[in-house]
Amino acid sequence: MTMRYLNDKFTILIVDDLPDNIKILGGMLKNDYSVIAATSGAEALERVSSMTVDLILLDVMMPEMDGYEVYQKLKANPATSDIAVIFVTTKNEVDDEAKGLALGAVDYITKPVNQHLVRLRVHNHLKIIQATQMAQHLLNENQAILQGANEGIASLNIHGNIQSLNPVGARLLFHGEERWPDVLFQERVVFCSALENGKTSSDLWNAVLREGKSLMGQEGNIKRLDGSLLPIELSISPIGTGSEITGLVCIFRDITNRKKQQQLEMNCQISSIAISALMETTVEALPLQRQLEVALDIIMTVSWLSLLEKGAVFLIDEATGELVLAAQKNFPPLQQQQCARIQPGECLCGQVAQSQKTLFKSCVDHQHTIQFPGMEDHGHWIQPIFNAKKELLGIVALYFPAHSYPSQEEDSFISTFISYFSTLINHRRMEQKMGVLQQQMYHLAHHDKLTGLPNRRMLEEFSKKIFATATRNNTQCAILYFDLDRFKPINDTFGHEYGDRLLQQVANRVQESLRKSDLLARIGGDEFIIIMAGIQSVHNAVQLSEKMIALLNQPFNLKGQDCHIGCSIGISLFPDHGQEIEILMKQADQALYKVKEHGRNHFSIFSPTAT
Repeated sequence: MTMRYLNDKFTILIVDDLPDNIKILGGMLKNDYSVIAATSGAEALERVSSMTVDLILLDVMMPEMDGYEVYQKLKANPATSDIAVIFVTTKNEVDDEAKGLALGAVDYITKPVNQHLVRLRVHNHLKIIQATQMAQHLLNENQAILQGANEGIASLNIHGNIQSLNPVGARLLFHGEERWPDVLFQERVVFCSALENGKTSSDLWNAVLREGKSLMGQEGNIKRLDGSLLPIELSISPIGTGSEITGLVCIFRDITNRKKQQQLEMNCQISSIAISALMETTVEALPLQRQLEVALDIIMTVSWLSLLEKGAVFLIDEATGELVLAAQKNFPPLQQQQCARIQPGECLCGQVAQSQKTLFKSCVDHQHTIQFPGMEDHGHWIQPIFNAKKELLGIVALYFPAHSYPSQEEDSFISTFISYFSTLINHRRMEQKMGVLQQQMYHLAHHDKLTGLPNRRMLEEFSKKIFATATRNNTQCAILYFDLDRFKPINDTFGHEYGDRLLQQVANRVQESLRKSDLLARIGGDEFIIIMAGIQSVHNAVQLSEKMIALLNQPFNLKGQDCHIGCSIGISLFPDHGQEIEILMKQADQALYKVKEHGRNHFSIFSPTAT
């Protein structure tokens, strides 16, 4: 397995029998990765046999050799069996997806492909591949530490006194001294299994003497003469049988390297889990601040790191260039206040933002210019966060115990972990921009551009909800359909600009007179609709109609000139006159027409007998 570093460019093989599909996928990925292509399964197998490929986007439906067969051939070849594969297909049945994942594919994408989804999934899987390779690389580097165990051999009398000891045993116990003090061997050994079972080491020694059975492969620690503890694996066998046991033979080996290797393997597993957890949070619907807080929580729960449970993430304010405190863990209120905004070059964080280089300080010194009463001495790891264009997004500040230094493994892991923060930030900011855009598009689609009032589409959506509520509560709703009297002469005489301003003033004046539960919508020209929600009787609609007529009879000022208009109103009721908004609007329009016939500037209630 080739170790990938942060700046290496991954190679992605796109396999599809249709060149247009290859062109689409390649166009999505070519800026960030080295992209190669194959138009058949046979060509794909030839490609991976002659060059290094990190990830394959494999079309399922291909002639001659489909994607499943290609995948099986890849897995059957030890040289290509570790290459990650994402199936790409137009098929979207659950059984088809299950088949691909059951074979061992890392993911499944259906056509037509979504650019954002493809880029995100490819990015996440390559990051996981990189994390796995890093863990394996660390494991391989330390594999050489394990050497053939040197065994110590001691013979003891039945009381536990050492009778003889080979040179290896003397080295392990007494640092190579040829003469050793008269010590009881069993009193210096603590068995892990004894502690786990609530027993003492003496219990195990006595069991060997009493039962005459050997005790094999027990792990524990032995206390050396200088007081240090040496991890050992120990086997004890009796000399003689039954009542004739005359002593014990102990064979023990130093398992320090094994314990280190076990700890290293555990650290690698914990590291991989932490990075995977960080990447999984990118698909969770969390605000950016919470996302960054979770990221800090994750790295601080990596047990083998010597970090303090304190840290922060600062993001660049693009307008001012300042660092803004975006997320923190265990910052006292005063520190949160002092670090809310940091100038470039100010304190250690500002220096890193300015130099754009990682900085480690083992203690608080003169460069740590932001200080507060009661601040304890500590070490600082501060690393910049870059996007794909090497532009600074912010910095991460982690705390170490004072006067301690990170190990090489800690250095490597922390640097790698923080490099993934850019994925979090870019993904969440993209979602935020998309959310704002969607809100803007929704508003444009559901509101009148001139007045800002809801339009017919929003009126229809609102009516369904409000009618359902009225049905549950056994109340009524009123539809007031009104237009403006004498509006056309003003629009024709003074121009559309005056007419538009008049419509805006009418909308504002009427809106201010309504309850919060009512809806005012413009449906075109000088025509408006009001839905009154949750009324008890038609009397409520009559009161509002009289109020509106009086309100709109008052003059409007347009560029210093008073303009006089009025309004005519038609009223229909839910559910008495209908169950759907289109029917109720039609009936209210009929009532409005009656007002027009009888002189305007009044209201009329729909009557089925009058139609």
